[in-house]
Amino acid sequence: MERAKPVGVPPPTKREPDAAVAPDDSMHVRAIEVNPDGASQTTLSKMSEIGAVALRASRVYGVAALLYGDYQVTKVRANMTKRYLGLDLGEETDKHPKIDELWNWAHERNSKRVLQQISSLRGLWIKVGQFMSSRPDIMPIPYLRELKGLQDSVPGRPWREVERTLKEELGENWRDKFEWVDENALSTASIAQVHRGKLKDGREVVLKVEHRGIDVLMRNDLENLRTLCEMIAKWEPDYDFRKIVFEWIPAVRQELDLRIEASNLNEAKTNLAKAGVNVILPAPVEGYITQKVIVMDFCPGFSVRDVEEIDRVGADREVILSRVCEAWAVQMHVDGFYNADPHPGNILISTSKEQNGGDPSVPILLDFGLTKRLSADMKLAFAKMVHSTHIMDVDGLLTSLDLMGLKVRFEDPFEDLSSMRTMFRPIPASKAKQAREERKQQQRLKEKEKPRVKRPIDAWPGDLVFFFRVTGLLKGLCSALEIEYPYLETMATSAAKSVESMIPAHEHAESLIYRKSKDETSTALEKKIEEAIVASHEEEEALGVQVSVLRGSEKLAEVSAGRIGVVDPRPVTPSTLFNVFSVTKAFAATAVHILAQKGLINYDDPVVKYWPEFAENGKDECTIRHVLNHQAGLADAMPENAVLGDLLHWENMVNAVGTSKPSHPPGAKHEYHYLTYGWLLGGVVQGATGKTIAEVMREEIVEPLGLQDELYLGGIPHDMHDSRLAVLRLGIGKKGPKGGMLDAAPQGATNSKENRSPVFGGAPIENAKPASGNGGLAQKPKWERFKGREQMLNPTTFNMKRVRQACVPSANGHMSAQALAKFYSQIAGSTVDGRDSLLTEETVASCVAEGRDQGKPLKDANSDSLRVFQATPEARHGLGFQVFEFKRLDGTPVMAIGHSGLGGSLGFVIPEENIAVGIAISHLTMSREFTKDIVRLICEEVGLVPPAVMVG
Repeated sequence: MERAKPVGVPPPTKREPDAAVAPDDSMHVRAIEVNPDGASQTTLSKMSEIGAVALRASRVYGVAALLYGDYQVTKVRANMTKRYLGLDLGEETDKHPKIDELWNWAHERNSKRVLQQISSLRGLWIKVGQFMSSRPDIMPIPYLRELKGLQDSVPGRPWREVERTLKEELGENWRDKFEWVDENALSTASIAQVHRGKLKDGREVVLKVEHRGIDVLMRNDLENLRTLCEMIAKWEPDYDFRKIVFEWIPAVRQELDLRIEASNLNEAKTNLAKAGVNVILPAPVEGYITQKVIVMDFCPGFSVRDVEEIDRVGADREVILSRVCEAWAVQMHVDGFYNADPHPGNILISTSKEQNGGDPSVPILLDFGLTKRLSADMKLAFAKMVHSTHIMDVDGLLTSLDLMGLKVRFEDPFEDLSSMRTMFRPIPASKAKQAREERKQQQRLKEKEKPRVKRPIDAWPGDLVFFFRVTGLLKGLCSALEIEYPYLETMATSAAKSVESMIPAHEHAESLIYRKSKDETSTALEKKIEEAIVASHEEEEALGVQVSVLRGSEKLAEVSAGRIGVVDPRPVTPSTLFNVFSVTKAFAATAVHILAQKGLINYDDPVVKYWPEFAENGKDECTIRHVLNHQAGLADAMPENAVLGDLLHWENMVNAVGTSKPSHPPGAKHEYHYLTYGWLLGGVVQGATGKTIAEVMREEIVEPLGLQDELYLGGIPHDMHDSRLAVLRLGIGKKGPKGGMLDAAPQGATNSKENRSPVFGGAPIENAKPASGNGGLAQKPKWERFKGREQMLNPTTFNMKRVRQACVPSANGHMSAQALAKFYSQIAGSTVDGRDSLLTEETVASCVAEGRDQGKPLKDANSDSLRVFQATPEARHGLGFQVFEFKRLDGTPVMAIGHSGLGGSLGFVIPEENIAVGIAISHLTMSREFTKDIVRLICEEVGLVPPAVMVG
């Protein structure tokens, strides 16, 4: 319930029934109740009611027409002024001072008209005004200023009406129950007004009393609002609020029964206390609760919008916002029962030391008349949506929208993810106008490229309307307090708990380190690795990890630890599959080497010999060796505006890359082909064998090694259960983004977690330098960040089931660390487990020689793809492998071949030492500190000095 700034305890006062009360249309409705006796009186009342309804409707539609006409005239005047000034007629010139002045005058006039009508009509229109005044992100400043007063209170109804209701609800002798009651309203809102009082037992209370005739008013106001929204949607499609209103109607009706509010208060108070949220809710007084009256504790405080008072009493704005947002996060995502009307007038800051414990930053939450209860399925859907948006998980977002019944044809889910994050980001009121202008500018740029098309929506869940309404109102509060508060992060914390709770407790990981049995013992190296995992978990939350180390057929270490995902508490086991990103390139290169060993191809043959279409755009001199060594000049050769479906279509991408124009002559530069590498090798393999590279890798690598259930190089099976798949997460550790894959904040925003987004290498996409080749990273508006190759720049894209199922042999291999180590143990020229090695000693020697003597670190690449995707940019490359130089303790060098992956996964073999290593990680960080620690431990165990490029 909205309340004004408290005063000292008043003595009982009387007030003239009609004093200082402006006449309004609601008086006509109350006249129905004055003389209810007799049929003629009933007829007169009906006629009076019809007349009042008609008059009220005419005023609503009249002011709406007046406002619409005024803005249309202003639009004409603005265009005339633009012509006079020689300006373009588009919206981009609205920022001109003369044009801006015209629109400000219009907003000033019309905001006053709206306030005048709301103050007169009251009823539902007060709620409408409150909503408008709490949205600085969408409403012009004059409206915020004029309607601001509606957040606290409006003139009260006469005491005689209040007393009549009290007698009807509490009995004729109602005064005998109170020591005193102030007849002057403490505050007045759309449905009821509040009076202070004291019970006979000395308990200070407030009496919330429903306005007489409010039920009739509300029904008619809702119908008028519905009609008005229909008209506005027809005139201005961009301002279609019909769905909000249609869902609001049944919810508003429940507010008319104060017994429901009392029950809501008790439930919410219990839930928030259980969650440990430091907020105050007034407790209803048993025996004083009826349909039209509720008596509850008096909680003194002042408006949360009174910034000067907040600062004067030494309250912390950020702490206040944290508690308010946490309260709604718990309500929505933990309890599934929440106040759906959190406008600032319903939030106070406590001034009672007895109630707030001396903490000046404790919020008071009032008015729980309008609440919503989510079903278990819908609560899970909303929690997944918020959490997925926070961690930039496209797959989780789409899954959540599907769960909540929102059937949308997502042609560009990345744009939707970006829009969702923008929706959750509060903007201080002082920056709201600039933000609105930026959004308009981005939309105009977008529509020049592609006209807006409304997506077909088959079903729109009603709960979504109130969810976004609450989000908007809380964002408005953040804006009003001029704080760029990480709203999304607060919500996501509670949302994660809700999603996690959906996994049965018996499936949860019992400990950080996975044990097959309690009696299982660890090797010396395993103990060291386990200690490192525990330390990493405490520092940066090592979400999921596997480490496998083999010396020939001897197991030196086999460790699995952590959990499947941030909100999936099931344990990582030895059979859990990880997407290891660029580690997959070594498998694709191995397939090519096997074909070369069989004489089917030659490294120095031109690619066009096997792939004639590759000759387009002057690439006829490019050899297979150039491709293997990242010298083809096609690092960024991806369709500029391709949607995700295009990027996952094997034939489309092979053709697109094969016909692209190179950025430089073959062999002139080394540029890391982060994604195109697999499609290029795939085109060669397909031309030489008539089979896809996925088929060749399965036949030549997976099946001979017996790894059919542990190694998937051409996409996972469609029936693969989620419980086997580690969920990738960007590097946000427990102590912040230390070494994480998070960029700087967007322009004009703080560097809070809320505003960061994943762009590998530490710079936001809009600030990246243009890349060479097709599809460079030039500056682009925010909406365009996820076009073309940028759709693959978010690692959590690879959590999507359809991405996991696709063949992307540069970055999409799924495997266990055990399978990775086993692959490397059988790659280099000796017999292991009775099988011939995959590569001959000569092939391995050629790779080492190419990397050691001819290759060089890919440091001179012009594209940002180097720092974006290459986990060890200082490593040398030789025919598809990264080449590393270890040293024995006596200084003798020993060479290794392998490949690292984005975020920390790594596989390699040291042939001379017969050591093979596989490391798989789901918590992705650019620093790769955990991987470095593991490599150091392995080297200590086997008596080697690791190369600086691995641990530096």
